[in-house]
Amino acid sequence: MPVATQEDWERMIREVLGFFVVEWNNRNLEVACDAYALDASYVGKDGHFRGRPEIIQRYRRAYPDPAAMGTLRIELLEHRVAPGEDPHMATAILRWTIVRGQEKFSGFAMETYELQNRRVLIVQDVTVE
Repeated sequence: MPVATQEDWERMIREVLGFFVVEWNNRNLEVACDAYALDASYVGKDGHFRGRPEIIQRYRRAYPDPAAMGTLRIELLEHRVAPGEDPHMATAILRWTIVRGQEKFSGFAMETYELQNRRVLIVQDVTVE
C-alpha cells in the first residue's frame, strides 16, 4: 500500500466508524466489533478489557438487548496521524451519542487506529460519558 496521507487517514477512520455505526444500528454487535483488532484494548467506566472477545462481552453486558443498544451516532472531532514517512497509526477524538426513545446518552472517546494487513483497525479505545 502506498504511503497514507492525512486525508487518507481521515477517510479510513471515517470508514471504520461508519462500519461500526451501521452494524451497531443493525444490531450486529459481533460484526461491529470486527472494527477492533484481535488484541485491542478498551477502557471505560466499567474497567479495562483486553482483546476483541472481552470487548464484545463488555458491550453485551452494557447493552444486553436491541432496545438497550438504541441508535448510535459518532462524530469525528479531530484526528492526528503518527509522524514519519509511512505512518501506520493515527488517533481520533470522537463524540458518541446513543438515543433510546426519548433518552439520549453521549460522551467522548479517544481511539488509536493501526494499519494491519491493509486494513485499519481500532487498537485502543478510551470511552467516557
